[in-house]
Amino acid sequence: MNDTFDDISEKPQLDLLDAISEAPQANNLATFLALIDQLHKGIHELSAIAEAMEVDPRTARYYADFSRWLGLATIEGGGEWGLSAEGQRFALSPPARPRIFANALFSRQLVRTVHQLKRAELADTPEPAATREACRRAITAHTKLAPATVERRASALAAMLGYAYHRQDFDWTTGQPLPQSHAALSFEGQSFLSAFSARKFSSRTAIWIGIPAQLLLFLRNEPLPQKRWSRASYDVPDQPARWFGSIPLNPNTLALASKQSPELATLIVTCNPYVAMIMAMLTSCDRAGRHTFTLTDDMYGVRLWWRGQELGPLIDALNDLATTLDLTPADRVPHCRDQAEDCRPLKAHELLEVLQRARLVRHGDTALVAREGLLDRWRNAPDDAPSLTERLIELRDAILKALNAPAHG
Repeated sequence: MNDTFDDISEKPQLDLLDAISEAPQANNLATFLALIDQLHKGIHELSAIAEAMEVDPRTARYYADFSRWLGLATIEGGGEWGLSAEGQRFALSPPARPRIFANALFSRQLVRTVHQLKRAELADTPEPAATREACRRAITAHTKLAPATVERRASALAAMLGYAYHRQDFDWTTGQPLPQSHAALSFEGQSFLSAFSARKFSSRTAIWIGIPAQLLLFLRNEPLPQKRWSRASYDVPDQPARWFGSIPLNPNTLALASKQSPELATLIVTCNPYVAMIMAMLTSCDRAGRHTFTLTDDMYGVRLWWRGQELGPLIDALNDLATTLDLTPADRVPHCRDQAEDCRPLKAHELLEVLQRARLVRHGDTALVAREGLLDRWRNAPDDAPSLTERLIELRDAILKALNAPAHG
């Protein structure tokens, strides 16, 4: 059995750690995990790895090269493969595998180019076609591979990006899809984004919004009275209104917080109006891929910007926009009769902590920016309901319409 390649006219992948490299050919999460497991067991020679995995040596090399490209595997001068320090971490901690995999993949220059293309040239192209086309263009730009080979490599890279975008949907010990379950997002009360989307189809019950400290305490895994926060929305006494802002507490949502599950970001955005508004804005880009909104945190405080124009301190700017959208900012929590610590409104720097703890934003060069791949992860929806991405875009469009009105001109 010889190590051969699917196209004898193309060069082998000699050093996939170069800044600009050949594109990897691996396309299956289960096979990738099987290779990592074999390396962790101490099997280092490629033919032995292939035999243990019950695949041909060519396939084993594809996945070994991909693992090395990610920085998880190494190869010695004698041709023996092993795990890097990061690869050891990946092998030893299945719960951390999705994060390590995605971080390693997204850090590659080739994948950065894919994301740049998706933002700049393919923003209006639906998934998964946008990822596949961005991969094709990026590989064409980074390599000298033949067109037919580019297509195969683009398909493989798009498949691996799909695992990274939707990592919460897979078992990272086997690589198999998990049974589809949306239990973590099933809770008492209506979510804010659902209410906002449905408002145009139903009666104009007023929507009150808030950012209770409960949001931050929940993400810090601090004790909270479950009875007080059992719902996602609450009727406002003696008024035709409903209040939104809390995170409903139940075993599923508490497990999300304790495990820092990727679904945690979805839960926070779905339920809290302020977080939803921020993420609708931070994931907005123009056709050139430039961010339309910017969030800064410096000596002047936490401020929100739109096309280089300061909208004001974060909370004030969000409240102004909310009022324009016919939402009612409210300091008090209707169902909390006392002034407990978890009922007070959050301050701007605490709201930033919420965004960071939920892994919704990261620090860029001079501002806070949305984490890559969020909209792609949120494009899939259960049943026939609008996806989270669709509902965020609806909110974003309403915000842009308000800002483009003469009063903001």
